[in-house]
Amino acid sequence: MGLFTVAVLSLIVYVGVGFIPGLFSPVMLADLAIFFASLGLFIRRETRIPNPLIDLSLFRIRIFAFGQLSAFLNAIARGAVMVLLILYFQGVRGLDPLTASILLAPLAIGLVVMGPVGGILSDRYGSRVISTVGLALSLIGLAGLAFIRYDTPYPWIALPLFVNGLGSGLFQSPNTSAVMAAVPLERRGITSSVRALLNNLGMVISMAIATPVLLGSVPMDEMMEMFVLGGTSMPVEVQQAMTGGIALAFVVSSLLTLPAVVASALRGTESRATEVERDGSRIRA
Repeated sequence: MGLFTVAVLSLIVYVGVGFIPGLFSPVMLADLAIFFASLGLFIRRETRIPNPLIDLSLFRIRIFAFGQLSAFLNAIARGAVMVLLILYFQGVRGLDPLTASILLAPLAIGLVVMGPVGGILSDRYGSRVISTVGLALSLIGLAGLAFIRYDTPYPWIALPLFVNGLGSGLFQSPNTSAVMAAVPLERRGITSSVRALLNNLGMVISMAIATPVLLGSVPMDEMMEMFVLGGTSMPVEVQQAMTGGIALAFVVSSLLTLPAVVASALRGTESRATEVERDGSRIRA
């Protein structure tokens, strides 16, 4: 746990604040060296002890490995979406927190609508096709948000937001089901915890990436003044700069979704036979 914590913290420091002294400055290169060293030692120890914190042998299962990788990359890509749009609505548009939150509803609606549908379709066509299509839809939604401007009409924001929600719903349930079904029954507990770990870690990394991109677009004092006075009272140049940083963060999210789509497509096909447990007995369905 100590090695893992050092590895994660050093990575977050490098990604999140490395732009201040410079990514290739001596202090940041030392931080990056700590990351690789602690990660290497963590992996070395995990493969040699009988009861590891993370069972790395599970990554030998193709569907598990590529399913977890695609979910991790997707978490990095989408983790900062809501925060970025909240900053946009409250900062640039000058809306109150409640209104800004309500305007994010298309994302949740798309997720709720497509979640059950994704499970049904994956049972019929397999998780690889459905999950990959879901990530492709998420990519389209993120790419649409990358065109956001300080005066973009709300419907042109709601549409790609809804598409992103549809894609996430179409991806998550089939991917989770396939990953869980790919491992032995007695390893599903650790599988679920690894899935949650990578999802949360991806969310943290997403914010660590988006924050310096956003802070590099407009000085901190002007950004804070925008939230105090309202974005519409600020010069148009400041509004454009702030929105440009948000749009750039969505560009980065879109680019990160591309390898997630590839990883999902490379997972292979799972067996059509699924294990069903009923009354303590295992049968084939």
